[in-house]
Amino acid sequence: MRRAATGTALALAATCAIGFLLRTTNAATVLLGDRVVLAENDPHYHLRRVL
Repeated sequence: MRRAATGTALALAATCAIGFLLRTTNAATVLLGDRVVLAENDPHYHLRRVL
C-alpha cells in the first residue's frame, strides 16, 4: 500500500515538473527586459478579459 502511494506521488511530481518546464520554455521570448511580449492571434484578449 505504501509503495503504491509513493509511486503515485512520484508520478504526480514528475508530471507537474514536466508541465512546468514545458510551460516556461518560451519565457526568454516572452519576457524581454522590462516588458512582456504577447505573441498570439489576439494578444490583448486576456487583458480585455481582466478589465
